[in-house]
Amino acid sequence: MRTTARNSVLAAFIWSLPTTILGQGTTDTQLWTGGSLKLRFSDKLGSHVEEQVRFTDTISMLGTTFTELGFQYKPGKWFTIGPDLRYYAVPHGNDRTRMAMNLHFRWRKKGLPLSIHYRMRFQHTVGSNTGLASTYLRNKLGLKYDLSSVVDPLLEFESNFRFNGKNEFRRNRFTIGLEWRISRRLDLVTYYRSQNEFNVKEPERDRILAVLLAYELDLRRPQANPGPGKADIGTRRIDARTR
Repeated sequence: MRTTARNSVLAAFIWSLPTTILGQGTTDTQLWTGGSLKLRFSDKLGSHVEEQVRFTDTISMLGTTFTELGFQYKPGKWFTIGPDLRYYAVPHGNDRTRMAMNLHFRWRKKGLPLSIHYRMRFQHTVGSNTGLASTYLRNKLGLKYDLSSVVDPLLEFESNFRFNGKNEFRRNRFTIGLEWRISRRLDLVTYYRSQNEFNVKEPERDRILAVLLAYELDLRRPQANPGPGKADIGTRRIDARTR
């Protein structure tokens, strides 16, 4: 009975994707692909490296690529904090560097198939050629449904607030996706994202399709490793998801 209910939820989720996509008025369609490697040094300390390629203009040309290095520290059961550094390479354009500090919160009650995750990010980006800077506060709230041992659906909403004398909201993101378990350490994340700008002269509205791989390498000492478990894998998957 429970299996039938979960299959019904997944079927309804997938069925809703075309309606969601077609219902958005957009100016561009993009494809984001890439992968990330997460290193676990201890139960509290970790790091990650991510490489991503983004195609724009209706997925007809290369838009940007970026490389990111980040660190995470877990001071308590629900929270993770840490900085990351990202370098964007833009073909025939303005490369830029982004520095960010992140605070993650994840809550899940035992026996409840839903989990809540929140991320607050303060970021500062500088153009390599122009020197122009932008500073944002980004808040993201997400829900994930524990559907099965193979795949979990997720919903996310993100709001971006710009400083630099503007002091106004500039962009919202709505994401609907699926997280797939390929193996104990390897996951595949697929999602559709609607991205809308406002408070600008020519606001951009984009629809984004993403296919991202995430792999974890556990470097903890054997006696400190609790072994495979779904709770451990679930935590890894949320942290490794794109950004």
